[in-house]
Amino acid sequence: DTRYQETEEVPSAPTFEVSPQETTAIEGSPVRLLVKAGGVPPPRVQWFINGDVLPTSGGGGAWRIYADGGISYLELNRCGPPGEFQVTVVAKNKMGEASASCNLYVEPQPDYRPDLKHVEPESPFRKLMSLKKVERSQELTKALSKPKARALDLRKLERSKCSRQLYCI
Repeated sequence: DTRYQETEEVPSAPTFEVSPQETTAIEGSPVRLLVKAGGVPPPRVQWFINGDVLPTSGGGGAWRIYADGGISYLELNRCGPPGEFQVTVVAKNKMGEASASCNLYVEPQPDYRPDLKHVEPESPFRKLMSLKKVERSQELTKALSKPKARALDLRKLERSKCSRQLYCI
């Protein structure tokens, strides 16, 4: 006779199976810190930066806190300003609490401006002066010397053709 017997879990204080890792990032880059907390009942996780609590929502998109079962992670979309920050995570349930900390080092973004060299803008007149003069062919000279039709003359010609067509019909 085999019966499924549900074992009741013994209540226990929270513990961290995976603690946050010390991280170094460049200013403006994204950072993700992960923890895995266990305990019965499942603990509630809170994140702190330099002692200030981070709400699970808000921050104007600067950070997000995700929680899935015992796994929780803090995602900073653009870390900064440069410096050293103490990140603390606290897991609490009715049996107690546990905390874990790590340092987040944010390095300043490299500045490449001193490495750039100044370039004088090129003058279009200088370029025109350097172009080679080419002689026209006789055929091109002849074509360009022919008189050009004016708009008034073209209109008169068009009207005369139209009037001829009317009389011919």
